[in-house]
Amino acid sequence: MQKYRASNHVSFGGFLLLLVLAVVAGAALGGILFAVDYYIHFYLVLMFPILAGAIAGGLLARGVYSAKVRSPFVAFIVGLVCGVLIFAVYHVASYYVGFRGDVRAIYVENAGEEPTDAELTEFIDFVLEDEVNDTGFVGYLKLIAKDGFSITRTASSSSSGIDLQGNAVFIYWGVEILIVALFAAFMAARAAGEPFNEDANEWYGPALFYATTNAKARKELLNALKDGSFQQAGAMLTTQDIKYPRLDVNIRRTADGGNSQDTYVQIVHFQRRGRSSGVIKQGMLTPSEFESFQRGLAQSSSNPTFTS
Repeated sequence: MQKYRASNHVSFGGFLLLLVLAVVAGAALGGILFAVDYYIHFYLVLMFPILAGAIAGGLLARGVYSAKVRSPFVAFIVGLVCGVLIFAVYHVASYYVGFRGDVRAIYVENAGEEPTDAELTEFIDFVLEDEVNDTGFVGYLKLIAKDGFSITRTASSSSSGIDLQGNAVFIYWGVEILIVALFAAFMAARAAGEPFNEDANEWYGPALFYATTNAKARKELLNALKDGSFQQAGAMLTTQDIKYPRLDVNIRRTADGGNSQDTYVQIVHFQRRGRSSGVIKQGMLTPSEFESFQRGLAQSSSNPTFTS
């Protein structure tokens, strides 16, 4: 049984669609994070980046399936771009909408008149230059780092929290970006690495139950698959509903691939019904190998491994 390897094929149209989806998702999620933080004054440290990364990864995975992107590397890079974009939009919005808006309100309150954008920028840059020796968006980030902020637990208002200031703020921002980017990238790459039938030009379908065997036969079954003794491996299986713990064999195929397609096989360990310990082995069987597998299964009715 050979390990499945993605073809790394991606069309220009598929790449463009995935990239557009990453930009749209990144901009939308970054804007939502800013809106929740600025207007509702609610932000869950680390949890929001994880949630944003998971949502972005899920959207990109759908894009991968729709565009038939079979390159985990390309999907991973696009996922990273999406993750970085989320917090780029979040911080840019915090500066241009939040910070500049707050300063504008203070300016009007003190000067009694509405400043032009040029006047507001000149005033902000003057203050930032005096405070952190820099201007614009970069100066704003440095000002936030200089002033610092505190991370508190929502479950305990009496907690003093963790105070972050200076370089610790930049490190914290880096951790947030890393979390959201890696979540999005790994989910997108995983989707692109799913089995795909190049001849039928479609993804393999969901895993379907094929057969099972007693968990005690694990070593023998895995050795038979490793050695290419597929008929022997099939003979260890049964379609009967046997006791747990057991090993279920699931298969994945395409609807229009016919019998000439390779079959994706998964060996799943179950401690009890509905409780899986995960996939312990998976890979591809050629049509001839799967035919041997089937012949072995047809002989399994007399196999003493199965007891009620």
